[in-house]
Amino acid sequence: MAENIVMSELTWTEVDEAIKDRPVALVPVGSTEAHGPHLPVSTDTVIAQEIARRGAAKLKEHGISCLILPPVSYTVAELAADFPGTLSLPPDTVAAFLRDLALATSKRFRAIAFINVHLEPKHVECLKKAVEEAKKAGANVCFTDITKKRWAELLGKVFLDAEAGGEEAYFGDPTAASIEDGETAFEGLVEILRVSVMETLGSKA
Repeated sequence: MAENIVMSELTWTEVDEAIKDRPVALVPVGSTEAHGPHLPVSTDTVIAQEIARRGAAKLKEHGISCLILPPVSYTVAELAADFPGTLSLPPDTVAAFLRDLALATSKRFRAIAFINVHLEPKHVECLKKAVEEAKKAGANVCFTDITKKRWAELLGKVFLDAEAGGEEAYFGDPTAASIEDGETAFEGLVEILRVSVMETLGSKA
């Protein structure tokens, strides 16, 4: 049977075995919000989980073991708050929760990486605040901040030029998307995760 690295699918004894070597905790961070009439409200979470799965495999190639923790699916989602299915939490609540999650996780893992593709500015600020405060408290933590200019070449226009809040809860033309575009985006996002984790561990990226 293939190695299972999804913690929510393991028993506590299997988790105990998996964390003996203090792997890196990968925490997918998404949202519960409208993404147009063609996508589920879990879209950001689904993408973050897939990045975690692919990223764990990539990091294993570099000798870094990972365990994928249950996702965080609630956050600030004010831009789509008027659409049914969107659940938005206060920024202070989100920042405090993510900080405390990092601190709790740091007790048993080498490092924590929050994997994020939800780009609402207030949400990104929550992640920055949570990571900063957790680091000050001793946690070895990072998050995939894909808004940084250093990643622009890897991502192109797929994420950084995206808009939100249209009449149908999306902009652009979904019918113009392709499997190739999706795979290219995932490759870039996984590379951002790989570099972020390796830099956090002090490894050569």
